[in-house]
Amino acid sequence: MNRHERRKQKKINNFTSNLHNELLKAIQLHTSKEYKNAENLYKQIIVKEPNNYDALRHLGILHQDLGNYEEAYNNYLKCITIKPNGFEALNNLGAVHVRNKNYQLALKCFNRSYEVNQNYVPTINNLASLYHKLNRPREALNMSSKAIKMHPNNLITLNQHAKALILNNDIAEAMKLLEKYHKAFPEHEDFALNLSTAYKEMGDFEKSNK
Repeated sequence: MNRHERRKQKKINNFTSNLHNELLKAIQLHTSKEYKNAENLYKQIIVKEPNNYDALRHLGILHQDLGNYEEAYNNYLKCITIKPNGFEALNNLGAVHVRNKNYQLALKCFNRSYEVNQNYVPTINNLASLYHKLNRPREALNMSSKAIKMHPNNLITLNQHAKALILNNDIAEAMKLLEKYHKAFPEHEDFALNLSTAYKEMGDFEKSNK
């Protein structure tokens, strides 16, 4: 590599590094719910690099967080055009389909995401949840069990597993799990709601109303 090529490569490396740092800052703003500032920074990155998969995807997530599902959908489609095996964007696109009750399209997206990366827990959780909606109990439990093995302390995973246990009529095991984590995380409303459902399944309506 001659001096000219080294200079060119250095510029490229600096450009990539700066974009990465800007993306991290935008994600931090997004996480802090500074949505407008985050949106502006995501868009600035995309102006500099129109095919930036991560910036487009996170901008889609921001739109989804704000209830702008059409914009989110369009962003995820752009991501998949750029990176057809982008399992994260496929999972995000599936979530929009679930929101719109297009369950079969959602299933196609989640399955494709899972085919690409079988260790991506958000997709596994979403598959478990969708199988629950489709009343496919064994598949829901299979997916939630996989997620539990990978992330045994993740609250979303634990809650999804408890729902799958209820769907499979393993109420006692679901109650044991839900009572434990409802006590540990009383602010987590999903545990309370699913625990109420489990009590109803057991015929304990008094506890279900607490």
